[in-house]
Order: sequence, then structure tokens, then C-alpha cells
Amino acid sequence: MRGIAELGVRNLRRLQYHDRSAPGWAAIGRLQRPLEVVNAGLDGPVTQHRRRAMLDVVALLLLRCAEEGRTFWGRTEDEWVHLLGRGTCQTQ
Repeated sequence: MRGIAELGVRNLRRLQYHDRSAPGWAAIGRLQRPLEVVNAGLDGPVTQHRRRAMLDVVALLLLRCAEEGRTFWGRTEDEWVHLLGRGTCQTQ
């Protein structure tokens, strides 16, 4: 979780101040990969707006993990809904 804190929100959002060479990226790579796999599996075109939104979601999730001192692996469905909200498409 230290890698997330060291990167900080400005770097995690991967906007203008993104430092690809920051050591924290290597430390959190294992946390990023499953999130990127989920993003790649979503339906719909990969637009600039969607890309920006997904980078922000990943930053939010990583920051929340660091704040709570736990990973996202063991979150319940209710915890996910509380964190991200519920969309119009729901699984049964």
C-alpha cells in the first residue's frame, strides 16, 4: 500500500503530472493488472472519455485500498456498490 501513497492522486490519475518512471508503479503492478483486464473486457467502444473515466476509477480504487489498508480482492458486492454505485445494468 505504500506504493499507492507514494504515487499520490495526481500521479495515479495519469494526467499531466503522470510520472511513468516513479518507483511506486512497479510496486502496485499486481493490483493494476486485474483492473485493466476488467476494463478490456467491457462492452462498447474505447473512446477518450471512457479511457479517462477508467483511469480515474482505477485511481479511486487504489486510493481507497491504501486508505483502508486492504486490497480489493475480498470486497463484497455491497462494498463495491457503496464504493462505485450501481449502474443501470445489473446482474442477477
